[in-house]
Amino acid sequence: MKHYAWILLLFAGYTSLSAQNYTMKVEKKNGEAVETRADDVKEVLFNNGSIRIKGKNGTQTDYEKGAIRRIRFVLDENGQRKTAFSLPHSIKSPMAAQLQLTLTNLETKQTYRTTAERIEDKIIVAEANIPNGRYSIAALGTIDFEKRIWNELQKKWNVLEMTAQVKADKEVDFSGDNISDAVEIPLKTYTDADGFLITEVFFASPPSREYDDQYIKIGNNTDSVKYADGLAIVESRFNTNDSTVNNPQFKDEMMTITWAYVIPGTGRDVPVQPGEELVIALNADNYKTKYGTFDLSHADFEFYDNTRMDTQNEDVPDLENWTNVHGGQTTLSTRGCKALGLVKIGVDRKKFKDDFYYTYSEKDIPSGYINPYVGGHIVPNAWAVDVVEIAASADRQWNVFDWELDCGFTYATTHHVGDDYGKAVVRRKVRGKWRDTNNSTKDFRHEATSTMY
Repeated sequence: MKHYAWILLLFAGYTSLSAQNYTMKVEKKNGEAVETRADDVKEVLFNNGSIRIKGKNGTQTDYEKGAIRRIRFVLDENGQRKTAFSLPHSIKSPMAAQLQLTLTNLETKQTYRTTAERIEDKIIVAEANIPNGRYSIAALGTIDFEKRIWNELQKKWNVLEMTAQVKADKEVDFSGDNISDAVEIPLKTYTDADGFLITEVFFASPPSREYDDQYIKIGNNTDSVKYADGLAIVESRFNTNDSTVNNPQFKDEMMTITWAYVIPGTGRDVPVQPGEELVIALNADNYKTKYGTFDLSHADFEFYDNTRMDTQNEDVPDLENWTNVHGGQTTLSTRGCKALGLVKIGVDRKKFKDDFYYTYSEKDIPSGYINPYVGGHIVPNAWAVDVVEIAASADRQWNVFDWELDCGFTYATTHHVGDDYGKAVVRRKVRGKWRDTNNSTKDFRHEATSTMY
């Protein structure tokens, strides 16, 4: 009776080679050769020159001593490559994925296409049978995800089901010693409105003007015409200059907002040329005549809340009011204590108003006072187009939106209260393009003169 010693478990301990990419060739002394996919082999055992090969499917082949000249492992020209796409930072509970992948061989320019839908431990896995080489991998698709939040007003849990658009680009080496059975590529969220930026905000009006001459500019930072229909302007619910603890707090997933106003249109009604801007006025009036400042009577859009104090310019289209927790006339913080954002809301107006609302407790750190029932609407970070954190520079406490959206801040005032009025924040330009690094400290000119003068 022969006793076989277990000598080798194929590819055990290898970190850079995949058995899926190799063929095991058993070459006999009589000239014959037997080929087996290395991935189908469980183990190879040796005993005094005799060889036994066991397959994963239970098969077993024995070779007598001296029958085998050599066993070689040959790298296949084509191999099964795995690519793992990690989820964006803001998506915690994925439900389904749909990715379209294009793999381009950088030497031959041959392209290969495949899809990925399988989610394993918050990783989307894609497989493609392609030749060895260097590749450019491009992924484009969607991820369905959910968020469970408590609505105190409705006394129920709302389960929000949302969809995010995602993409990725990376060069990968599938050749020589760089062959790997898994390459991880991070996915990033995007929207069809990407390329629009908040380019200027004027909010530091003197009290005598009752905030009337405030405005926001939105610019197209791409090289093609973009349409602003459906683009929403939002303001943070939390103050950048207040030291509070809010519970629950999930700013790494959601933006909690005070109001959301949407540019009307059916999809192609509001074209914006490359490098051009829209002027959104709080009130579209001529303040050059009133205050000697600037004329906003020809703004592209205006905020209008249909309140007793609000005025309306019939010649300037109104933004659509999707939500405003204050219920009165909208104004921008004259001290600059709020963050502003551009978002592309992925649900209709009614669903957003009814379902995307939650309540939280707010604790004031200096006093310890807790307000148990504060509320606001929320927008997924995955729907964000641009965010600008604004604070009074000397009194700033924190960034109210996630650091991935803006890791800095800009300012037109120094203190929460004071006399430094009449300034704006203006985005810098570099070689004809607005600077956009998701860091407003570097991207903006602070305490700047309004470009409307």
